[in-house]
Amino acid sequence: MIEIQTRAAGDRIDIRVIDNSGGMSEATLARARDAFFTTKPVGKGTGLGLSLCDSIVTAHNGVMEIESVEGSGTTVYIGMPAADPDASCE
Repeated sequence: MIEIQTRAAGDRIDIRVIDNSGGMSEATLARARDAFFTTKPVGKGTGLGLSLCDSIVTAHNGVMEIESVEGSGTTVYIGMPAADPDASCE
């Protein structure tokens, strides 16, 4: 099961993505953001998902944190600055 929580916190937006799957070992968690790192079999994953997410969040002055307990699940926290509602998209 995946749960998504969101909230506005002043001038920030907080997002939590929580799953109750198998979680990650400490060794896997340490490499989870590395480009091309995957635990999937050859041909089943590129290992770019969390690396790209982290790059996008960081480029927009946000933070991404990952907490995981092997056998219990993983929580990914993303904190982003809230957009100025009067800003132009040009």
